[in-house]
Amino acid sequence: ATPLSCKLSDAEVAEFASSSNFTVDEVVALHVHYDLISSAVRDDRLIDRSEFQTALGFTVKESLYVDRIFQLFDSDNDNFISFSEFLQSVSVLSSKGSTAEKTKFSFDLLDFDRDGKLSTQELLSMLEACIQENSINIPPECLATIVAKTMEDVDLDKDGFISFDEYRVMTEANLQMLNHVTFNISAIIAEYMPTLRAMAASGRTALT
Repeated sequence: ATPLSCKLSDAEVAEFASSSNFTVDEVVALHVHYDLISSAVRDDRLIDRSEFQTALGFTVKESLYVDRIFQLFDSDNDNFISFSEFLQSVSVLSSKGSTAEKTKFSFDLLDFDRDGKLSTQELLSMLEACIQENSINIPPECLATIVAKTMEDVDLDKDGFISFDEYRVMTEANLQMLNHVTFNISAIIAEYMPTLRAMAASGRTALT
């Protein structure tokens, strides 16, 4: 097995901690996890689309849902996720992410063309992708009805789109809607902490 280690300097760890919702020790644990993901196919310290999907555990090879999450992680659009990009998105998706951060991430996930508003087609496309990912059989006409009802209820100014403010009002009234952008990151961190702390005691990692 590959030995656990953090290749970041103390200064880098401190900087990442200050710019995220994580402590120094949590940043170290997440960097170890990131290294394991990024070396799954090529040991290049970058996560590509294939490594990302494998890490998420999604089985459908062509997944619009995975594509959208990957695109949001990949903020510089270079088709790879750096550790900085990984940490910033995971910070939002963790239980430490604020409601405002999660609402923005959730909205952006649906806003395919990044025009700041959600169309009927964008909602329908994502709903179809989620149905496919979970192997649920729902007739197309039922999906269309669900989307039409959502637009009717949420599009308050009746311009045919859901603005971010309209979306925020909806999520504030139904916070459970943000469950899909809350991952159990603490469990991932906890998996590495005992080993990293033991190694820190012998002076072999950055953990304090």
